[in-house]
Amino acid sequence: MDFKAVFAVVAVFLVVAPQASVRAEPGADGDYTFDEADISGANKLLFGTNHFESITEPVQLVYGFKKSGTLGKGFDDEITINIKKVLPSGRKNVSFRFLSGRNKIRFPSANGINLNFIFQAFLENDVRQMQRQTGGNALFFRNRVRHALAGNSQVVDTTFEFDGKTYEGKNIIVKPFSKESVAIVKGSEKLYSRFSKYADKTYIFTMSHQIPGGFFQISAITPSADGGEPLTSEVMTFLGVKVRKK
Repeated sequence: MDFKAVFAVVAVFLVVAPQASVRAEPGADGDYTFDEADISGANKLLFGTNHFESITEPVQLVYGFKKSGTLGKGFDDEITINIKKVLPSGRKNVSFRFLSGRNKIRFPSANGINLNFIFQAFLENDVRQMQRQTGGNALFFRNRVRHALAGNSQVVDTTFEFDGKTYEGKNIIVKPFSKESVAIVKGSEKLYSRFSKYADKTYIFTMSHQIPGGFFQISAITPSADGGEPLTSEVMTFLGVKVRKK
């Protein structure tokens, strides 16, 4: 797998895009360290896995989305991935409906893919939120998340409950705006004060091959300094599969 090539494809996907109440079990304080040795694990799960392998017919994957926190207005919505066609190769033609109304972001359809780009859509929405809240450069935020996933990330085993059953999976945990992570960017010291409130922002990607589409939950949460309501909280959770009408 040429991860650089895959990153390039995903970057193009983002550039051309125009504008169940269950949470993965959190680890205890100090559980999460960030070691570059975990690069292959995170990349394999995100970019080197056939997320749609278990899907053999056109279906809709439905995700709930909840935004809350003291920064910005909260809302509840849904995200839908339409598996429009299963090709003879097993690859899929898909389209997206990412949120609705004024929160909607239009992403292009994608043909002949095995990767579920829902995680990239989630991150793009998150980046745009941070851009609005700070007046910063969206490209800077995108690059920090991408570089952190490629380096300062960790993969740990997890279990979660869905539809009355217990599933096994993996958590990818990353803190792209910590001082340690940002320090690798030359000249970042002057910029850090603009987004220092995101220093402890933690992204968790909960993945399992037992879940159609590969992703059970993605969360991006910025805790408050006093331990109260988070500054920002965006949580996307898999709700289920709908068979498309023929």
